[in-house]
Amino acid sequence: MSMPDSRVRIGAILAAARAPLLVAAVALAMAIGVVGVTEAAGRRGSPSTPRGVIHGWVSPTEARVLLPANVCADGDALTSLSLFGGVGPNLAPGTAGLTLEPPAVRATGAAIDRLAEVKVLDVGAGMAGLSAGGGASIPTYTGATARCRSFAERNWGLGSLSASHVDAPLQAEVDLSVQDSPALSAFVVPEPRHTGVLALLLVTSYERPVEVVSLELGDATADAVLAAAGWMEHWEAWEDEALTWREAGRSTSPVFSSAPTTGSRDEEAPPSGDRTSLSPTDPAPPLTWRPMDDLALRLEPFYAAVIVLGEWTFGAQTTASAKGLFAQAWRGLRRLASHQPEVVLTFPVLTYRTGGRQVTVGMQEPLYADLR
Repeated sequence: MSMPDSRVRIGAILAAARAPLLVAAVALAMAIGVVGVTEAAGRRGSPSTPRGVIHGWVSPTEARVLLPANVCADGDALTSLSLFGGVGPNLAPGTAGLTLEPPAVRATGAAIDRLAEVKVLDVGAGMAGLSAGGGASIPTYTGATARCRSFAERNWGLGSLSASHVDAPLQAEVDLSVQDSPALSAFVVPEPRHTGVLALLLVTSYERPVEVVSLELGDATADAVLAAAGWMEHWEAWEDEALTWREAGRSTSPVFSSAPTTGSRDEEAPPSGDRTSLSPTDPAPPLTWRPMDDLALRLEPFYAAVIVLGEWTFGAQTTASAKGLFAQAWRGLRRLASHQPEVVLTFPVLTYRTGGRQVTVGMQEPLYADLR
């Protein structure tokens, strides 16, 4: 082949490759742009309307539903919030939605990000009013429109906004001298390092044995959690074990445990009389996958239990923070194609059984996680 022919052949190859290279370059720029815009939107103080999992509860006396959003500029009051895309058994297709005005909705701040303030819309009063209107269930909303006094308007896809009916709020402090005092307490323990584990729920029992029946987080796809029950002395071992799941996440198929919490499913269930034989000095019972609608966590008097919540609980990936140009671009492309939540703000709802009575309670502190 002569030199001119070689040059023609090389030119043809480069011309054929130019279009795919151009497409790849555009995709790379778009992905990096998505990452930059998303990260900028997540900075505190900037208008931010993330899509996520938002869940709360309504009781006969109180309500807790916070929507993470910063929709009106400082000095420009929120005048109304319209929720649409309602989904529920009592709603006809195409239901217009719900419009809330202050005080049924109010813009405020909440110290929920490790005591740092997050801008939120408190719609608890609006959800309580909807419940008092005679609805058997509270719809799940998927979109919102906020209007400000200046006539500024913001529309965004919520992801999902839902609320559950509960019998009562879960009291932060329990007075054991009161005959009808709650049988348990629960606390959200955030995981300070970004490992894929978002938080651990610490559940403690008091003078009565308790069975924790189920956990609601507002995510229809959240079906299983890691959990175990034992003594408070086992907490540190549980925390260490929970962090080892940061790599595997939900890539490991859940194997639900049907045995008592002193062992895994593969272990033989001990006789019922031996359930209190676990000593605080014994090794911590291992974490096992349990279905959220049937946790079957039995707590003897003055026991403790842990429920591990991770990014995998809400369908998010547990990959480490992307570094480098192409790693950031790949992360951006995945976000473009995914439906994973950007934010989780949920007040967990626990159902427990004691003395033949089943009670559903709402936690007064939320699990908050910014997954962007």
